[in-house]
Amino acid sequence: MPIRRIEHARNRFLRALHDSGRFARHGAAHSVSNHDGSSAFLMPVASSRFLKSHAYNAPAAAGLGLGGLPAVLVAAFIVKSLPLHALRWLVMAVALWAALLLFCSAFHEMERQVTPTQVTPL
Repeated sequence: MPIRRIEHARNRFLRALHDSGRFARHGAAHSVSNHDGSSAFLMPVASSRFLKSHAYNAPAAAGLGLGGLPAVLVAAFIVKSLPLHALRWLVMAVALWAALLLFCSAFHEMERQVTPTQVTPL
């Protein structure tokens, strides 16, 4: 009985894998499904309330938007030409750096928390 379940799961996985490659065989013109288009048209409408409330950091958003163009150019011309071994080390270094920054941020946040001795009674 377990073997039959495993075969069934394998067949479902292979069918899904085959169906996901269906769009790639027909070229870029057919690779966008109807859901992608409706989502693209829905996003400005759905985000209007978010933008009106200014619930985001505008300078950070502008910096990310403007920094995206040079980042794409660097990725297209420099990172693409790196040997795979060097690229792996670069990705590991960036991941370790991000982890270090997250741990430092969490440690400093724990230091800034109010201790029970600092609380004044009402």
